[in-house]
Amino acid sequence: MPRRSLCSLCHRIAFIGFAILLSLTPSAFCQKSWEYGGLLEETSQIYARRPNASDTYAAGTGHFQLWSRAALNSRLSWRGTFDFRLDTHRDVDRGRWFDLSERGQRQPAGAVSELYMDMKLGHVDLRLGKQQIRCGRADGFNPTDNLIPYDYLDTFADQRIAVPAVKADAYLARAHFEAAWVPFYTPTRLPLLDQRWFPRLPSSVRVSPVSGADPVDVDLTYRDLGGPLPARTFGNGQWGVRYNQIVPRAEFSLSYFDGFDDIAFFRTSTMLLPVPPQQRPQALVDLHREYYRIRIAGVDFASAIGPFGIRGEAAYFDQTDPNNLDHLLFVIGLDKTWGDWFAIVQYAGQKVSGRIQNAAIFPDLGLRSTMIYRIERALGPSRSIEIKGALRLRDGDFFVQPLYNVALSNKWRLKIGATLFAGALDSYLGQFRENSHLNLQLIYTF
Repeated sequence: MPRRSLCSLCHRIAFIGFAILLSLTPSAFCQKSWEYGGLLEETSQIYARRPNASDTYAAGTGHFQLWSRAALNSRLSWRGTFDFRLDTHRDVDRGRWFDLSERGQRQPAGAVSELYMDMKLGHVDLRLGKQQIRCGRADGFNPTDNLIPYDYLDTFADQRIAVPAVKADAYLARAHFEAAWVPFYTPTRLPLLDQRWFPRLPSSVRVSPVSGADPVDVDLTYRDLGGPLPARTFGNGQWGVRYNQIVPRAEFSLSYFDGFDDIAFFRTSTMLLPVPPQQRPQALVDLHREYYRIRIAGVDFASAIGPFGIRGEAAYFDQTDPNNLDHLLFVIGLDKTWGDWFAIVQYAGQKVSGRIQNAAIFPDLGLRSTMIYRIERALGPSRSIEIKGALRLRDGDFFVQPLYNVALSNKWRLKIGATLFAGALDSYLGQFRENSHLNLQLIYTF
């Protein structure tokens, strides 16, 4: 059996065995601390336009989640979560009903989204299994948060994907040390090509067919061929460390990550398509996904200046892909709470060691010279309103997301919101201006 297939098989057997062990452990079910629950969530988006032929004016997603947790003894506990999804737009892969790795380009119909064991060993806590590991102190944009990938099928939804990992937390006085090892790579789930959230690519290019000839316009079509992911070998493991220190009236941390870039590098290959002589030339551009290692050093802090909170993050990305666009990302902001109100305003920027040309840009490099804000007000114990968004100061493009959140009962909650984009079509946020939409979400928890 090939080594890659053997590693994949071992990975699946280990997770399935772990799940069976937890489900069959008698003490887990006789402990009073055993808990379970779940939610049923229905989300609908209504759009005014269809920028691509494959898009729709309305889309709906159903999400059913079951979770359980239990303390096996005073030092040992576990938690597991299983998610089912179906949708109207086929962003969900209905052929995958028990996905453990979540390495596909579409969301799985059924996935073990969490499955881990917690162990408390004095001043050290250990967590083993599929989990989410979050870092950073900024609001909505976290350059130092790099251990787990995003789900960008809906680019501005801020969903994350849990990964199999071993994580250790050590506490000493006012210091906190974190270390994590991720043995198997999980990529960020990118938007699907030729659908509304994939970054806009050039529709034509002007080239000279032969040296000295007049240039002609060539229409471009694209095809995403994917590409092999890093093999599930220990040599391809990823790791990160973080040191957090509390000082008088402030807190800061230093972090380092060595692993693979969760966003693929797209290598292109082009071939001319046969067309009648009277038509414009056409070319097919194949997109090949490739994955390269990356090293990231980060710092973040939080403090207060009078009645205002101040927080910030910065991270330097040492790239190894062919573009080699080493870059620095940073964000700094002020926040304030008064009465039922909370507001935060941040500035995000970047310094890139080269030029980004004709490339698909995702949020990691899209927020250049950007003001990010969020304003929230509680309207009593069961209702709240929120407005958040971003304004790119150089290009003038922006998006804004108003949201009304109301608890209909102890178990039912309704969210009504919208996402509005504006700006030039060749700007990062403006390219999504035909994706402005209304959003309805009804959630039942049990």
